[in-house]
Amino acid sequence: MKNINLCIYIKSYYFSTEYLSEMQCIIQLGRSQDTILMGGHQEKLIEFNLNLCKEINIINAGENGCAILRQNANRTVCCGDPTGVIKLRDPRNISKIIYTVEAHTGSLSDFDVHDNLLVSCGFNNT
Repeated sequence: MKNINLCIYIKSYYFSTEYLSEMQCIIQLGRSQDTILMGGHQEKLIEFNLNLCKEINIINAGENGCAILRQNANRTVCCGDPTGVIKLRDPRNISKIIYTVEAHTGSLSDFDVHDNLLVSCGFNNT
């Protein structure tokens, strides 16, 4: 019986930008294995290429930023902000907002999306 040794190399890279002051969420975009989308409590989303190690797109997230990111089987990229609003974006053009859902009048805790179903939990100011 042969012994098999498995070596895993993880490349580390330090990235800093003026647009990420309070990063909170990150997803790998389904259209490309080497592209991630980063967001947080700042007005910009950053599309970042892991192979090139650089920003490839800076997107306006709105004044409330983006606290939660989810992708729905390459249909939409969903961005939830802390005020209870979830924006559905086109995965081919992240800048394009397809639909906006005002899920909660208070804060958004979490959400998930599957096919045409969006489920959220949060707080309402009523």
